[in-house]
Amino acid sequence: FAADIGLAVEGGIVLRWPSSDDRTYTIERTSDLVKGFTPLKTAIQGTSPFNIYVDTTATARGAYFYRIKIE
Repeated sequence: FAADIGLAVEGGIVLRWPSSDDRTYTIERTSDLVKGFTPLKTAIQGTSPFNIYVDTTATARGAYFYRIKIE
């Protein structure tokens, strides 16, 4: 599915993706694709039609890569 990822706001990066009420999601993040992804937030309850999560830990300059998984 397509996600709107990377909208920087004061206080973090906004992630928005299509979701279903009967699903839970995990967000993973990395700043180095060679090192792989690590979980950022797990067990996010789906809220149809979209979920929104703000990564408030993404405050340093640099690249952030995200992966959203259905649990």
